[in-house]
Amino acid sequence: MSRFVELTPVPPPNKAVAAAEGDGPPPQKPASNPTERIVKFMPVEIVSGYLFVFGLVHAAPTGKLRILAAWLVFAVSLIVTPIFLLKVYHPKPEMRPQVWIASIAFPLWAYALGGPFAMPPLDKILCSLVWRGLGRTLLLAGWAFL
Repeated sequence: MSRFVELTPVPPPNKAVAAAEGDGPPPQKPASNPTERIVKFMPVEIVSGYLFVFGLVHAAPTGKLRILAAWLVFAVSLIVTPIFLLKVYHPKPEMRPQVWIASIAFPLWAYALGGPFAMPPLDKILCSLVWRGLGRTLLLAGWAFL
């Protein structure tokens, strides 16, 4: 299983039937399922490193140094994500957008986990902003579908 999603075209039904009967080229491998695609978009190496180091930071005594260290771990992980994916996996040009998708997925995942976003004093401010934005988005989406 490679790190990036390989999109292969599915042959038309008539060619697939002909290939099954032995009258044509063999059928191509179908595109991967949606769950496999989502898993491949997550930078697992960066996420596991982030979890390990953040666990160490979270075990430290509370204070300003702990909050600073948590934000530093997040910032370093955010910066390292695209660099790591480009240098280690050498994606083809058509797969480069997946690097940027993974780079956007990491902070969303870190926010959902909590991390430095859940530490005072920003925890109440960010929670309020996100819920207000989410509430307005859902309200507008609901209004659009009425």
